[in-house]
Amino acid sequence: MSKSSRRRNRQRGPQQVVPAGDPAASPVVQANVAQVVGLAMEQITFSGPLPPPSVLQGYNQVLPGAADRILSMAERQMQHRQSLELKVIGSDVWRAWAGLLVGGLLALVLTLSGAFVIYHGHDWAGTTAITSTLVALAGVFVYGSVTRRNEREQKAAVVRKPRAKKK
Repeated sequence: MSKSSRRRNRQRGPQQVVPAGDPAASPVVQANVAQVVGLAMEQITFSGPLPPPSVLQGYNQVLPGAADRILSMAERQMQHRQSLELKVIGSDVWRAWAGLLVGGLLALVLTLSGAFVIYHGHDWAGTTAITSTLVALAGVFVYGSVTRRNEREQKAAVVRKPRAKKK
């Protein structure tokens, strides 16, 4: 609100609303009140990538071919989303296999190193190397299992959680 409009509002003072049926009301005020009372509001909501057919038909009336363009846009968006999901899934699978391979090679090298040290007469050092490798592998397995279980529980809670209704 600008300074000049605030100044004008202060100069006018409080405005009174006169009911439409009041004989003291001017005909202009009565007509405005009658127009406001006669208004109705319609709200259409939808969810999903596409509006309902009636809305698409309205778009076509305003701009011929608009519904086809909207459908094409939704199809392109769907293809884009699916290609991204495929890339994410592919990279997750690759990362999982790479992690298994590196972890397996590391465990094999450490276990063989421990066996080599035991063979050369250092029983405690070799046993410690082999034991710590096995404990680390078990710890990684348990950590991964717990993390996956927590993720599944969180996803299930989101699915079960009732959505708040819009007003």
